[in-house]
Amino acid sequence: MVGTSLSNDQMQFDRFDAEFSLIINLANDLASLNEFTIPIEVVPVLYYVTLKCRHPLTRRIAISLISACGRHIEEEGLGSVVDASDVVPRARINRLYTWTDLDRRSTEVKFRRQGDRYWSGSRVVTW
Repeated sequence: MVGTSLSNDQMQFDRFDAEFSLIINLANDLASLNEFTIPIEVVPVLYYVTLKCRHPLTRRIAISLISACGRHIEEEGLGSVVDASDVVPRARINRLYTWTDLDRRSTEVKFRRQGDRYWSGSRVVTW
């Protein structure tokens, strides 16, 4: 992210195809370990791949991984969720905090549910 932030040339992201592929491979491995569920902490990294990776196959895999994330954090513990009304207001996330440390190659994610006064515990993903 830092290495590309000063340029407007979208072609610069082609230099990072190997890194984008690595992210996809690691996310796939993580999904396999978690019964095809990807933790929410991985979603921002996959989202970045979908925005910046110009390789169509890698981008499509990132999109499919995000789509197949399984239960969103709002749906944890709710059983079968078919439509939006199945997610009770108390389960809704109304604040999301992310902090990416490029030197440590990690992203910290915290959230607050509707009505909560305090942030959740940190969830950290490294890549």
